[in-house]
Amino acid sequence: MPPKPVRVHINRLVDEVYAYMTDLRHLPEWLEDVNRVQLEPPSPLRVGTRIMVEFRAPLGGRMIWVNEVAEYDPLNLVYAERYVQGLFPVAGRWTYEPDGDGCYVSLVIIDWRPDGLTKLMEPLIAMNFQQTYRKGFAKLKRILEASAVGGRAPSPV
Repeated sequence: MPPKPVRVHINRLVDEVYAYMTDLRHLPEWLEDVNRVQLEPPSPLRVGTRIMVEFRAPLGGRMIWVNEVAEYDPLNLVYAERYVQGLFPVAGRWTYEPDGDGCYVSLVIIDWRPDGLTKLMEPLIAMNFQQTYRKGFAKLKRILEASAVGGRAPSPV
């Protein structure tokens, strides 16, 4: 069973949040255990861009996932990734909903297919995924709301 959607309210304009989050160079700033992100081609972000994300793995190792941008539409605030290479096929869709001077950001898993050993560990993997993104969203909220108070805008895409 895939993880439940993760959602956060951020007191920043939706366009600013979308721009910050789709500039994937920011991912290591707010998502725990991400060492680095590499895009191919490097920029601009578009459908088909491959995203290599290197994570710190247990016991000091590293794990690499490669995803591909499946949807990218800044005018309609749409962004989604799909699996190319990693532990098992997974895809997520990010939604950005305006709410006055803030917005809601949600991550919904739309494809989740563990197999073999990962199928046996699925409940633990799903729980870890949810915890990682909940903590990441909390940190993202702190970063973006602090930069709004301090007058600094997030870096542009």
